[in-house]
Amino acid sequence: MEASRCRLGPSGDSVFHEEMMKMRQAKLDYQ
Repeated sequence: MEASRCRLGPSGDSVFHEEMMKMRQAKLDYQ
């Protein structure tokens, strides 16, 4: 499901997912 979604919208969900991962990592580093 995830793979097909990323293939359909590389400029949409995948970018959003990357931003979420970056924010999550930043929060972990901050703590």
